[in-house]
Amino acid sequence: MIREIAMIPVLPAKAAEFEAIFIKRRARVLAEEPGTLLYDLLRSDQGQALYVVHEYFASEEDKTFHLANSTDHEPMMACFDGTPTVHRLEPIIVEAPPRRSASHGAERGR
Repeated sequence: MIREIAMIPVLPAKAAEFEAIFIKRRARVLAEEPGTLLYDLLRSDQGQALYVVHEYFASEEDKTFHLANSTDHEPMMACFDGTPTVHRLEPIIVEAPPRRSASHGAERGR
């Protein structure tokens, strides 16, 4: 399994637009890319427009497919305030978190 995070600085005035674009993109990615197991967006709590994309791919081939299938990335990139930094993560101790239904998270504002 390939695990990565991408730290993305976003122009503060474009933060809401970036989030909206990512939400639509995430739905497409998870529907069309069965080898993309996780594709989540997180925002820093430090008062800056810094986002983290958390990605899991089943294999290197699935990551390659994800990158090749990224034809809708230009509007998202227009929101960037610099170059993203990507880190491949090597698991040391990993436990799967309990699964929650999509509606449960939505009810709690997540």
